[in-house]
Amino acid sequence: MRLPRLFGFTLCAAAFVAAMSCAPASNNPTVMATGGLTLSGCTAGVNPGYETCSFMGSMTNNGPGCADNIHGTTTTTDSTGTVGSVSWTFDGELAVGEAALYEGSGLGENISLVNNDDATYHTTISATGVTCPSPTNPSPVGR
Repeated sequence: MRLPRLFGFTLCAAAFVAAMSCAPASNNPTVMATGGLTLSGCTAGVNPGYETCSFMGSMTNNGPGCADNIHGTTTTTDSTGTVGSVSWTFDGELAVGEAALYEGSGLGENISLVNNDDATYHTTISATGVTCPSPTNPSPVGR
């Protein structure tokens, strides 16, 4: 039985079992970034002509298992190479087929390329497979 998250930790419980673990499910999920990336709150960066921005994108769990411990890296690239790269963490689980937003801040961006739409964005996402709740045994509150 999975218990709610407390202070960022997931607790596991088993009735009348001396040794227990919260092992990942064998069906590792494939969580993919979908759609574009939205930049906001851009401010002047350390290097002239560059700025750092907050960002938001969407992701979907394509299965086959439910996903937890979801984290990723979003990178901006232009004609000069990698401009910025930021790691982020998503607080929550995603069921198969479920979509959610991820976000972060401090992503480097070349100002002139943003205006010309020459910059590209790439997001890689990793997740841990967990047992999906069944309709007769729903996930606890706090999911």
